[in-house]
Amino acid sequence: MLKQTMRLVLFPAAAAVLVACGGGGGTASVTIPSMSGVAAVGAPMGGASIVLTDKNGNQWTTTANDRGAYAFADLTGAAAPFQVTASVKMGDTVVTHYAMVSESGADRVANVTPLTTAVTALVAPTDVPTTLTAGQISTITAEQIADATAKIKTAIAPLASNLQLGSYDPTTSSFTANRQGIDLLLDHINLTVRPEGITLANKMAVTSESQNSTSATGSTINKNSASAVTPISNASVTQTAGLDELAAKVQDCFTVSSTERLVVSDSQNGTLHSKCADLALPGYLHNG
Repeated sequence: MLKQTMRLVLFPAAAAVLVACGGGGGTASVTIPSMSGVAAVGAPMGGASIVLTDKNGNQWTTTANDRGAYAFADLTGAAAPFQVTASVKMGDTVVTHYAMVSESGADRVANVTPLTTAVTALVAPTDVPTTLTAGQISTITAEQIADATAKIKTAIAPLASNLQLGSYDPTTSSFTANRQGIDLLLDHINLTVRPEGITLANKMAVTSESQNSTSATGSTINKNSASAVTPISNASVTQTAGLDELAAKVQDCFTVSSTERLVVSDSQNGTLHSKCADLALPGYLHNG
C-alpha cells in the first residue's frame, strides 16, 4: 500500500518535468535574444565600435564590418530598453551616432544612423545626444521611442515616398549601405540638434536665393511637443551612385605628387598623370 501511495505522489511531479521538457522525447524551443543592424550616414561607418548598453548598465561590444553591418548573436540577460552607440573616425572627424531600442527578442534590427540619432535626441534626458547612463536609459519608455520615431517618419515622409521606400522605419528596416534605397535617403539627410529639439532637412535640395540654407525647407521638431510635425517641404532627390568610385579615383590621383598630376607643355596643352586621367572628360577646358 505504501509503494502504491508513493507511486501516486511521484507521478504528477514526473509528468510536470516531462511537460517542461517538451513531453516524451521532444526538444524544447529556446529563443536567444539577438540584434543586428547597419551603422551608416549615407556612407557605411565601416570599422565602427558598436556598444550596446541596457537599462542596468550591462554592456556588449563588437565592431562593424567594412559595410557598417554589426551583430550581437546572444544578448541573454540584457534588459530593455537599450542604447546602441556607433563611433568611428571618418576622414579627420570622429563620427558618433545613437539608437534607442525599446524591446529585446530574437533577430531584432537596430540601425544606427543620423535618423536614429534624431530619435535619441527627442527622448534622451540630455540637451544633446550622448552616451547615456543606466539611470537615464531606464527612464525612457517604449511609448516615448515610438512617438519620436513616428515624428521622424512624418518629417521625412516626402523624401521616403520619392525614393519609394514604403513602410520605412529608421531603426528596424533592414538595408545595405550601398547608396541605394534607404542608404540614398541617408545621403540626403541633414540633422541639426539643439537642446530644445531637432531640425531635419534635405541637404541635396536646391534652394532659392532668398533661402540661405536647406534648413529653410526643413522640418523642426521640439522635445515634448504635441504639435503636428510639418514634413520636409523640398523632397527633391539626387542620385549619388558613383560617388564612392569618384572619391576612390580622387584619392588615387592625390597619391601622385602635385608636380606630376598635370604636366603643362604650353599655355594651351597639358598631360594628366594616368592616375588622374579619368577625373576629367577629354577636351575639358577650365574656364574655356
